[in-house]
Amino acid sequence: MRYRSLLLMLGLVFLLGLSTTVRAHDDNDHGRAIDHHTEVGKLYSFEGKLETTENGPFEILFHVIRLEDNAQILTMKNTSEDGTYQFAAQFFDGAEHDVTFSLLNPVTNEVIMERTELVEVQGFDPPMFIKLKTIFFLVMMIGIGMLLGVGVIKLKRSRHAIKGGAYHGI
Repeated sequence: MRYRSLLLMLGLVFLLGLSTTVRAHDDNDHGRAIDHHTEVGKLYSFEGKLETTENGPFEILFHVIRLEDNAQILTMKNTSEDGTYQFAAQFFDGAEHDVTFSLLNPVTNEVIMERTELVEVQGFDPPMFIKLKTIFFLVMMIGIGMLLGVGVIKLKRSRHAIKGGAYHGI
């Protein structure tokens, strides 16, 4: 009983001291200035025009890469008559992202012009209620797993006892 209360106290101290916000890149190690700032979970809109001397229609390729691990987050195409674009994205990770807009010739699929923008996404620390709810569900799932494991062992032992043999396995 006293170990249970000690573990509960240690768990609460660990939870209260835990800070979940981690910046992926404290300094701008990509050698470029930050073009845009946004927050996790907020919709951010990009608008612009890729200037070219060729006549449309064009395809515009939107490509988003998370720079923390060079993971491809999103790739999609849209059409444009004159090279203008509107693109909105909601970032789910507090890391820097490269957003590339490529103007493509729809017939040959070659890149006519390309623009890359660096977006810094600010993470946030979840509220204490969310932390407590998450730790409660985690402990609850561990407890259910332990009860199921003990129940399976007791069931195996009772089956062997009914047959008259001794149970030696786990």
